[in-house]
Amino acid sequence: MPSSSAWNQTDLLLIEGLKEGKKDCYEDLYNRYIGPIHRFIFYMVHHKEAAEDLTQEVFIKLYHSAHMFDPKKASFSSWLHQMAKNMTLNYIKREKLIQHDAWVHDPDDTSALATKIERFLKDKEAQPDEAAVTKEQF
Repeated sequence: MPSSSAWNQTDLLLIEGLKEGKKDCYEDLYNRYIGPIHRFIFYMVHHKEAAEDLTQEVFIKLYHSAHMFDPKKASFSSWLHQMAKNMTLNYIKREKLIQHDAWVHDPDDTSALATKIERFLKDKEAQPDEAAVTKEQF
């Protein structure tokens, strides 16, 4: 079994390759981390389909955000797990908001829930400062 130092070096080579657009590097990172990331997310959400969807989202984000990885700040594994944690916590918050709204409001009146969901989705597209202001309104 390779030492963690050897894994870190390999991770660095793979992430640099991914930054250069080498798809085989992405596949190698995916194959190396799909199991640990899926288990990590499943432990947080306890729901198979949600864990699978979130795991897929993490790897899509990895593909588009590889350029943001800085080996001076964290190991690749830590960075990827932090990304998974943040995405999962956002999912949990979103689910609690939707469940709370569904229970508080009259089930026949979905307009308020639809408005909050629209605002949330708009926040995801908004600039960070706009999203922060809108989130404060919740």
